Amino acid sequence: MNIYYNYMSRDSNTIYNPEDIIKKEARGLGEDTDFGEIQEVGVEYIITQKGILDKDKYYIPKNLVDRVRMVYLF
Repeated sequence: MNIYYNYMSRDSNTIYNPEDIIKKEARGLGEDTDFGEIQEVGVEYIITQKGILDKDKYYIPKNLVDRVRMVYLF
C-alpha cells in the first residue's frame, strides 16, 4: 500500500505530490541556476543530483520550494 502526502509550497498556491516530482529538474530562481534532477523526497529535504561523472548532490529544504511547473521545481 502506498501512502501519498501532498505538500504545499512556500507561495501556498502550489500543492505537489512528492511522487510526482521525482525525475523533474530543480532550478533556482536566479538566472542559470540548475540543481539537477530530483532523486528523492525525504522528510525535510528534496535531494537532487547533478552531473554524469562527477555527481553533486544537493539537499533542498522543502520549505524553500517556491513552485512546481510541468517538469521543473523552483
